[in-house]
Amino acid sequence: MRATCCRHRWGTISSDRRAARGVARRRAVRFSILTPSFNQGQFLDRHIRSVTAQATPGVEIEHIVIDGGSTDGSVEVLRRRDADLAYWQSAPDEGQSDALGQALNRATGDVVGWLNSDEFYLPGAIASVAEAFDRKPAAVLVYADYDRVTETGRLIRHTKSWRFDYDVCRVQTPIIMNCAAFLDRRRVVECGGFSRDYHYIMDWDLYTRFMTRTSQYVRLRRPLAQFTVHPESKTVVDPAAFADEISRMRAAMFPGWTEQAIASEQRRQYRRMQ
Repeated sequence: MRATCCRHRWGTISSDRRAARGVARRRAVRFSILTPSFNQGQFLDRHIRSVTAQATPGVEIEHIVIDGGSTDGSVEVLRRRDADLAYWQSAPDEGQSDALGQALNRATGDVVGWLNSDEFYLPGAIASVAEAFDRKPAAVLVYADYDRVTETGRLIRHTKSWRFDYDVCRVQTPIIMNCAAFLDRRRVVECGGFSRDYHYIMDWDLYTRFMTRTSQYVRLRRPLAQFTVHPESKTVVDPAAFADEISRMRAAMFPGWTEQAIASEQRRQYRRMQ
């Protein structure tokens, strides 16, 4: 089954409205939001609305949804929300990493955000990220806190982001949550994008290639998104596969190192983050 709709819509806010809000920018910051999805119809409408609600002066949003051929009513939601999406398709794919790669290939924004279909942006999230990039034009990454919530949206806990740099990234599974991270699109493309070799830790793999010791970034001390904890989450369904990918990743990052040596380096970097 294939159901596809394609359009490209960039919402532009006039300069006089930006001035009225006190936002001084040379031009609007363009965001491409990449959403992989499969049988997440119960969350999809709210998810799309959380992205659409981010439209503010000085911000342009391109929302791209790649659905893996869902059979749970997701396509009906996508059709109903067609006007809110720059592009969507529903067709079999090779998993989340493949869907993200397809979305990235269609993205044209300055900045990319990866928001799974069971995740939601909080009000004003993207505007605060745009302002952060304005304040620090050399930054290639803006990241922040996020909230863990139940399927009904009840807050479980607020999760604070950690200090982050290249050395920390090499030994720690992501301390940056994808739903609260925004990356320079050209840099993502240049470093190879999303690897199809990983199905659980593709974010960690991307960060290790994306970041260098000279990379500049901005850490925001506020929650930008909600991460839904539910029984069908990938890491809940198959924690063994998740752990196996972590082991493979560490072996690739530290060839010849013993598990004890890697654990020691991990503890050292953990102390640095405090």
